[in-house]
Amino acid sequence: MVPAQGNDPHHIRLTPHKIIKVLELFKVSKPRDALRNASHSNYIYILDGNKPLYLSIVTSSRPLPSIDYLLLKDQKNTFTNQPNIINGYLINKDSTTDNPNLEEIELKVKSQLRTGYAERFQSVAAQYTARIGVDYFNEKTL
Repeated sequence: MVPAQGNDPHHIRLTPHKIIKVLELFKVSKPRDALRNASHSNYIYILDGNKPLYLSIVTSSRPLPSIDYLLLKDQKNTFTNQPNIINGYLINKDSTTDNPNLEEIELKVKSQLRTGYAERFQSVAAQYTARIGVDYFNEKTL
């Protein structure tokens, strides 16, 4: 989950709920490569119990991060039976009417990143979304 500022108009309209940006994570098949390339800001290292887990925000078939948005329910007044479970909505499109549809989901918080790592992934997500729709052309072809 990538946090964002809470003073934008959509944040104000949706309060106490919150829209968050999420990065899809992929399990790394070669942990040594993930460790060797740790400075590339594409990998997350966490513990699953006592076992290290290596995750990546990109794959060899998809070199750009996969970003999605979720709507979190009111976290102050919504409680679950487990402290690491968060209720939210996946925003989908109804296949017959094309209207927005909220699909209720449960998210399991696996780990919390240290500040430095979180800032790095915020930067990756921001840079990626800032590039959407930008094309560069050779001036000779124009």
